[in-house]
Amino acid sequence: MTVIITSFIAVTRHTLDWSPSEKDLEECSMKGKKMADCPNFIRVLQFLNSTHMYACGTFAFSPRCTYINSESLTMSLNTVEGRGRCPYDPYQRNTAIIVDGELYTGTVADYRGNRPVISRHLSEGSRVDLKLDDTLGWLEGECTDSHS
Repeated sequence: MTVIITSFIAVTRHTLDWSPSEKDLEECSMKGKKMADCPNFIRVLQFLNSTHMYACGTFAFSPRCTYINSESLTMSLNTVEGRGRCPYDPYQRNTAIIVDGELYTGTVADYRGNRPVISRHLSEGSRVDLKLDDTLGWLEGECTDSHS
């Protein structure tokens, strides 16, 4: 007699709603943006540690960031301004990484997407947050080599 034992793993899907309010959506539309571009597009989602993630979204062209408990999938009620951490526009490019608890980002720091910025956030102790918002000159080759 052959006994076949099968085990089923229940997969639970959780969702977390982090949508702008109707007022936020109206303000986005009044800025001349298409309503399709006004929801909250998550552009930064990084594990901060073993229990929390850090998330930033475009939030109706008014970037916001928050902490998410990765075990319970609950979001902090307090959000912070995401300018310099996340782009305003869902179509603007950005990059982010967390190293030793600090968030390093490359994004744009203005509404029109004309001012690139490289920055460090979530610094603690004697380290302060850092923003290099004059990176456009570097990216366009204005740096000179002192060895030439």
